[in-house]
Formats: sequence, C-alpha cells, structure tokens
Amino acid sequence: MGSACHQRRGYALLPGLEALIRRHGLDERLKLQGAFCLDNCQNGCSLKFKDRIFSGLNERNLTEIFEREILPLCQSL
Repeated sequence: MGSACHQRRGYALLPGLEALIRRHGLDERLKLQGAFCLDNCQNGCSLKFKDRIFSGLNERNLTEIFEREILPLCQSL
C-alpha cells in the first residue's frame, strides 16, 4: 500500500477484507495481497479484483461494496 492509501486509513480495511473473505467461504479461493499504487489516488482507497478497480473504499462502505460488487464476481472462481 502506498502512502496516500495509508493516510486514508487503507490499512484499516485489511482486517475487514479478511473477515469478509472468511465469512463468505472464499479463503481457499482468494488470495489477498497488498499492492503499490493503482494510480487512482484522487478517488480514495482502491482495490483491484479481476482487472476491475473499486475506489472510494472506507470502513463504512467496505461490506456493502464487497457484497454488491465483488462477491458476484467470485461465482466464477
């Protein structure tokens, strides 16, 4: 994670992502790994999954975005 994401509390998203992955039984199929800059700083903390970038993530909207946007993409894993 880069310094801009760190300043936006990106590090606080990691435990939430890990919990969501476990809760939905994806821990055997998904590998969570850090990345350096996704060149999307102007849109807040970002997550890349299957060549899509999800931006504006924070502790309040992480579960909603994960379940609405990312979880459906996991069906093909």
